[in-house]
Amino acid sequence: MFLLTLCVYVHTQTAGHYDVVIDEIIACPTVVVGLANREFTELRNVSAQSFNSIVCKMGDASSRATISTNFILKPDSFVIICANAGASLFAAFGPTIGVTNFPYLNNDGDHLYIPSGEGAVIDAVAYN
Repeated sequence: MFLLTLCVYVHTQTAGHYDVVIDEIIACPTVVVGLANREFTELRNVSAQSFNSIVCKMGDASSRATISTNFILKPDSFVIICANAGASLFAAFGPTIGVTNFPYLNNDGDHLYIPSGEGAVIDAVAYN
């Protein structure tokens, strides 16, 4: 009897400007039918590279959340980011990461950004 273990190695690097984008924001979840009654954002990898989210942060003017889950965001894929309390509720919709200190998404508008480890902005979105 042979036991074959398949190990997949994914080379990851730091995301550059617009490699990962904020492509969905739900700031007022009570008006959204069919989703959990929680705020979330969705990040999409639009590049040809894989990125490890353990180095990812996101924030607004008043708070910043650190994504401390070792998750590989592959090319042309997405991940839902929400507060820890909502992670299990969004898991049915796709890969989900719950974070502490998730930025409060103001219903009347806000400015979200994803900074790199060096402090450069990878993506930023203003909504109202």
